[in-house]
Amino acid sequence: MVAVALALAIVAIGMSSFAVLLAVGAVLRVHHVEQSGRTPSVRALEPGAEAPTDLLSIHLETPAAELRLGSQFLVFISPACEPCGDIVKVLNTAWTPEHSADTLLVIEVAGRGETSLRGVATFDGPWIRDTEGDLARAFGVPGYPFAFRVAHGRVVEAGMARAMLASALGGLSSDSEPVVADSPR
Repeated sequence: MVAVALALAIVAIGMSSFAVLLAVGAVLRVHHVEQSGRTPSVRALEPGAEAPTDLLSIHLETPAAELRLGSQFLVFISPACEPCGDIVKVLNTAWTPEHSADTLLVIEVAGRGETSLRGVATFDGPWIRDTEGDLARAFGVPGYPFAFRVAHGRVVEAGMARAMLASALGGLSSDSEPVVADSPR
């Protein structure tokens, strides 16, 4: 009887240890994904999809109806993403209101305490710090840097930020502009 109780106790301890190891592994995978600047495999909102303007309006403290009237160019970046700093430098040198009718919105997905890329930025425009990642999840951001063009509350275009900026700005061929990688880190 004692042997059976001892065997059951050993099995219970083993199962508990296994569950703890699984939980630690999951936490480490999430930490690795966050540190790499990538989000888990998700699909970005596709052209024609309704943009989460209600959530965006909360972060901007702007009525959602006002956002639905115009067009926005949203750039999602993360301090953990090396090419994201280069995207900010491109925006510093190349983005002006004359280049696009879109309003530029930068959404920095960063945890509390992470260093912000805002200090690198010299351009004017709204900068949202998405500490909970709710905007990135709502838009389905698959990696950083990623961009969306939204008009009248609907996604018009989605893709890697470098390619979308090149399209929006009519090309980025100047030697003085930084080279930006298209792949998320």
